[in-house]
Amino acid sequence: MNRKIYKRIARMYGVDTREVKNEITSAIKLAYINPSKEALAIPRKGTAPSPDELVKFATTFMKTYTEIEAMHDTSKMLPARAHSHRYKH
Repeated sequence: MNRKIYKRIARMYGVDTREVKNEITSAIKLAYINPSKEALAIPRKGTAPSPDELVKFATTFMKTYTEIEAMHDTSKMLPARAHSHRYKH
């Protein structure tokens, strides 16, 4: 899955996947000089996450957030009249 994400980002910016991974690594190093509590919540094996660990965390987070938002999206609920058969006299 991460390879697809790296390839897609690389295509968007006209670079190769190595450059994408290197840029993510640089951003992680910078963020972990003085990490926030949110950054420290990212599961990782070392003191900072690898690019793959960060991408996995981000995609899982976004998927979960999207699912929660969909559950609360009232536009996807049935209209009240769809349930009106229950209340006929």
